[in-house]
Amino acid sequence: MQPGVKPTPPHLKGIKGGKKSDGTEPPKIEKRTEPLKPPKRLLKAQQELWDRYIDPAWWLTEADTLLAYAFVCLQAEFLKKPADMATARITEMRRMMSELHLTSAEQARLGVTPAAKDPAEAFFD
Repeated sequence: MQPGVKPTPPHLKGIKGGKKSDGTEPPKIEKRTEPLKPPKRLLKAQQELWDRYIDPAWWLTEADTLLAYAFVCLQAEFLKKPADMATARITEMRRMMSELHLTSAEQARLGVTPAAKDPAEAFFD
C-alpha cells in the first residue's frame, strides 16, 4: 500500500462540503424565517449579546441554540470580569464563536456576507 492521504469515506463527503456519493452537491444554507429562541431566560447583559451576535446570524439553526446559549453566557461572564475568567473558559468561548461561524474568517469560509446597512436608517430614530 502506498503512503499518503487516506480516502474520505463516502458518508462523510457530504459533511465536509464535497460532492455526495451520488454526484449531487450538498444543500445550500437557507435563511431562517423565525428568530432563534434561547433555551432559558436570559439576563439583561446576555439578552443584549444574544441580540448582537445570535439574532443576525441567519445561518444558525435550532440545533445551534444550546451552543449559542453557552457562548452568550461565557461572553457575558467575560465582559463582567475578564481578569477573573480562567484561560480555559476564554479558549472555550473562542472555540464556540468559531463553531457558530461568528468570526469574520469563519463567515468567509462559510460564504456568508454581512447584511448591508440600509441608508434610510440614518433618517429614522
